[in-house]
Amino acid sequence: MTDPSTRSRRSLLSATGVAVLALLAGCTGEDTGSDTETTDVQQETTETDHLERYETYLESEAITVVELRARLPAETTDGASDDTTTDRVLELTYATDRRSEDALADEIGRVFAGYMIELQDGFESDRLDATITDEDEQPLAQWHMEAAWATQFENDELGPDELSVKVIETLRTIE
Repeated sequence: MTDPSTRSRRSLLSATGVAVLALLAGCTGEDTGSDTETTDVQQETTETDHLERYETYLESEAITVVELRARLPAETTDGASDDTTTDRVLELTYATDRRSEDALADEIGRVFAGYMIELQDGFESDRLDATITDEDEQPLAQWHMEAAWATQFENDELGPDELSVKVIETLRTIE
């Protein structure tokens, strides 16, 4: 008989991997082969632009954003200074009404796929820290994704299942 935790982990992994593949198909920013010159005035995408675009993406995926902010190096979660912190962290808190493992895995996959898309478009971040809440904004779980994993995925050093495992292994319930 299969251990329920193994079966549960497999279904979570499978759903997350499928979500990642579906969302990233066609979003790789591949070179079109065009050698046309760009204009001298290029519009630079700012951090605020990336945050707004990511939030819009999440909302289009029916994910309710509670809070989204970029934490700069040397800034702690409470806004105080910390000279030992060098990571640029994107902090996301989102509410869910999903309760099944497959639905939560799909949602996690959509959240981190959107993060990967922003990284591909030049967003400077070292990690996504996500907190999942219930509809009343009571914390349920936390997970994270390292930007380095997205780079490894883009370079075909990690497959979708391996990437999903890395993310799912960071998932922790909040008691």
